[in-house]
Amino acid sequence: MQTLIAELRNDPFNVMLHMRLAQAYAGENRFEDAVNLMKKAIVLPTADTTTVECYEDLQIHGARYRLSAAQQNAKHDSRAELTDVAEKLQWDLNRLELDIFRRRSERYPQDLALAFGLAARLRLNGKLDEAEPLLTRLLNEPSLR
Repeated sequence: MQTLIAELRNDPFNVMLHMRLAQAYAGENRFEDAVNLMKKAIVLPTADTTTVECYEDLQIHGARYRLSAAQQNAKHDSRAELTDVAEKLQWDLNRLELDIFRRRSERYPQDLALAFGLAARLRLNGKLDEAEPLLTRLLNEPSLR
């Protein structure tokens, strides 16, 4: 990891180095460091949709990691505040996934897997009025028959 940090210092506009270092951070469950690094990478002139999607994926993985830790804490200690923290983190994860799936579905309107993922997250977030037309479109999709 130190090598990647040194390389990035020498080439701070190299998006691939940002992504490799962020993945290394994520491999050590240092999601906050990974997300902060990618937040800088997405504004670089050479950033593209792959860069943005790496940033989004790391946000989701970090949120899932925090949720898992909070759920374990609540499981081993039944204090109400720990359960409340886990519930809040679950809500935050649901909202984050919905936002990311919405953006990706707009970016790739023909991707049926993304459309289904968006519909599932809309439903999970209680937005049935938005999920219904999307699910109807998927049910009528000829390629799924």
